[in-house]
Amino acid sequence: MKKLNSSSLLIIFIFLQINVHSTIRYVKAGNPTPIPPYTSWATASDSIQKCINVCVPGDTIYLSEGVFKEQVFMIPGLSIIGNGMINTIIDCATVVPQGSTRHIIFMQDSSSITDLTLRVAIFIPTIDAGINANHLIKVKVKNIFFDYVRYPLGASDAVISNSIFYFSNTTLTSASIERPYQIDFYNNYLIYVGYEVYLSGNTNGQPCKVDLHNNVITLGEYGQIMDNGWSSLFTTYFRNNTVLGFEDDIHNFSPLGTISKNTEITNNLFYINHEYGFNVYGNCKMHNNIFYEVPKLFREAGDGLSFKYNALWKSDIRPWYDSTNIIAYPMVYKMTGIPEEVDGRLQKYSPLIDAGDPGILDPDSSRSDIGPVGGIYGMIYEYADLPPSVPVNLKLRANDTLRTLELKWNPNYEVDFRSYYLYTDTVDNFIADSTKFLLETADTSAVLPIPFTGFGKVYYRIRSKDMQGKLSEASETVGYVVTGVREYEQGKNENKLYDIYPNPTAGKIVIPYRIKEESKVRIVIFDIKGEVLEKTEEEKMGGYYEYEYDILGKEKASGIYIVLLEILNPEKGILIYSEVKKAVLLK
Repeated sequence: MKKLNSSSLLIIFIFLQINVHSTIRYVKAGNPTPIPPYTSWATASDSIQKCINVCVPGDTIYLSEGVFKEQVFMIPGLSIIGNGMINTIIDCATVVPQGSTRHIIFMQDSSSITDLTLRVAIFIPTIDAGINANHLIKVKVKNIFFDYVRYPLGASDAVISNSIFYFSNTTLTSASIERPYQIDFYNNYLIYVGYEVYLSGNTNGQPCKVDLHNNVITLGEYGQIMDNGWSSLFTTYFRNNTVLGFEDDIHNFSPLGTISKNTEITNNLFYINHEYGFNVYGNCKMHNNIFYEVPKLFREAGDGLSFKYNALWKSDIRPWYDSTNIIAYPMVYKMTGIPEEVDGRLQKYSPLIDAGDPGILDPDSSRSDIGPVGGIYGMIYEYADLPPSVPVNLKLRANDTLRTLELKWNPNYEVDFRSYYLYTDTVDNFIADSTKFLLETADTSAVLPIPFTGFGKVYYRIRSKDMQGKLSEASETVGYVVTGVREYEQGKNENKLYDIYPNPTAGKIVIPYRIKEESKVRIVIFDIKGEVLEKTEEEKMGGYYEYEYDILGKEKASGIYIVLLEILNPEKGILIYSEVKKAVLLK
């Protein structure tokens, strides 16, 4: 029998002490009756650090809802549990840091923290870092909301999961310890990463494995997924993540990733307007990814790059890509630039099913699908036969000589697509059903006769149809209107105040306008002296509208009247469009 040395016996002794003597303690924000050792809510500490000061390894601290304004210095084996990610807040925006420290929380070996928010000042913070878990082992971080924390996490041997990182610079950095270590970073939601999602540190001669998987990430214009180390002891995995650009940012200032050694980037979805691309300097396996509308994939790509079994759509195509890569519309459940709406599951007829690297298996042991729900961290689900995508970017153009209207729209690239159904009516935003059906076509344009002479209105909508007979939702409405003064096309998706008609008027006027998307619309009518005759304000969906107003009914004199249209963002209340036109009343 092998004898245990003294250090092994000491570790066993400490482990037994932790499990035998562990205590649950409580901290309640603003509690007027704190009594050590804080073992009930009635006697709970009013300070997290006061409670920690009476703890021993193995203790658990429960935090109430509320705000705590203090730095936290943990002890080994301690667990801190909040009352919910948004209910319990540690706010260091105005806290004076102890010494030269810049972190909110300092963890220790075998410690954990869950279910709370960490917050710092938005501008010029003295404390700008979240959790310091560097050079430690067996650390757990879960369900934490990092609110404007510039540098949320530094860790060595840790599991970080189910957390939200809101506006960070470098989200995760690794630091060496005197033993092999691993960081698991998964199921997190990163909203705007300014610099790196992951930045590696020194290995200190020890093997290091970092696995980032099943995260949703939005990158700022300087953001990149990683800048990993040059050491051959580093192994970095980036798998089953969804990577998006932040709003309409164009990424052309920094790499999409700086890849140095032993890196695997597999089964991810990249949907980002990136015009700089990856820098790949070392061994990198880049397989089974979807690149959707990525203008440039590589700035530098060394001999160590294996780029295979990827799906590219409207993305950077290079002559050296081999035949295992496919150029195809991916047919995922939902593709959008809004992180919470992206769904990377594949539809029933997607060309990406079973098209991945044969050496990588899905959870059901079949050949890997391409994309974020295939591969080692993928999921088992049913390939749904969804309706086709909605036709977009409708444009309408009139030919006065031929008395025709030319309608164009973007093509549908789904492999099971069949044709388009066109519908028409004389009312804007009409319901596109069988009673309004006009024709079926496989083309992306149609030349139609103007269906009236003189004054009139006509509107169109389009639906896609697939091989199974399913119809998409109807497109936006486009229309053509001829008024008493001028004719204009309503095929542009824009904010616009059109000419008022009839003008001059003997009484009533019609104010035609279009709004690009759901907005708050304000219409104000003045007389020549500046007196407000009418003011309306209401939220409307995108589309074409007409507002009628009876000037004569207000018993006003002949003369000039001013019409002001203002369109505001309904959420932010910001003015996004304003235009003035005049109307003339002739009695």
